Amino acid sequence: MSIRVILYYTTLFLAIAAGSSAAAAFEKIVSVSPYMKSCWRLQLTALFQFIPGFFECFNNWQESKQMIIRFWPVSRISGICLAALFCLWCVSLNLTSVSHSLLFLSASPLVIVAIFFFKCEKISVFEILGVAVGFLGLSVCIFESKGSESSSWYGDALAFGCAIALAIYILINKTVMTSEAPLWTYLAIVNLQAAIISYICALISGDEPIAGIQWIYTDDWLMAMYLGLIPGALGNAAFTHLIKHIPALVISVFMNFQPLIGSFIGWCVGIEGIPSIYTWMGGIIVIIGNTIVSISSARNRKTDKRQLLKGKNELAMPLVDFKSIKV
Repeated sequence: MSIRVILYYTTLFLAIAAGSSAAAAFEKIVSVSPYMKSCWRLQLTALFQFIPGFFECFNNWQESKQMIIRFWPVSRISGICLAALFCLWCVSLNLTSVSHSLLFLSASPLVIVAIFFFKCEKISVFEILGVAVGFLGLSVCIFESKGSESSSWYGDALAFGCAIALAIYILINKTVMTSEAPLWTYLAIVNLQAAIISYICALISGDEPIAGIQWIYTDDWLMAMYLGLIPGALGNAAFTHLIKHIPALVISVFMNFQPLIGSFIGWCVGIEGIPSIYTWMGGIIVIIGNTIVSISSARNRKTDKRQLLKGKNELAMPLVDFKSIKV
């Protein structure tokens, strides 16, 4: 394994650890609604990303402008998915435990394979098996409708909605970021659009208009800044950059560390109890299912690559053996 690959996976783990800490940070903000929490996180993330994005566009304005115009429709869909992800997640944290919320959020590999299935793309029997095992694990978690963790099935359902939004977001960004689109500028635009959508949802839910910048003069400013910079600007940029070098399904499977890390952080700061037996059992089954999906997908990619190379070699072979021709 090369040093570059080790660096990619180390960065992925650090990004996942940063993202896992977001649940505890959201729970520490109590002055506004869940939708406004989402708005704060997204607007600050966009702010931090616009700074390097400005220099990114300044150095090559014409090319950056063309790429922004080209991917503008895609960025709107990505912004809607990102807003849905954080709004649903913040609401789910109020209705279920941190471990359940992160566990259902980590089910995005199952959703990705399901999307491939409905799009009639090539998937293996083992990928289908992994999806079935994963959904079995999620079903086990739902057995604990209300327990010592203060979890609920409707909170879990909202967290699974986050997984759907995340899966679509990953697939969309896979298409965009394999191109030469400006990374920071694209992410800033997506986060800004998501922040606007979250702000509208917050106003509908009853928040005051001034609450959009309330983080500046409340005790929650430190948590808001942390959410915008560490899990937001740096974590989001790391994930989107790594999509160029690590398969989307592998990234999703590595996110299985989030329930473990997030629950541990929540326990350390006093907002999370010890998970129940249903959570442990269901979590292990989900991780097994996601791992089956990851391994099967990796093998399929290698097989397809070999077949592609074999086809190219066959096309490159001469149709006539000139050595056998006698003059």
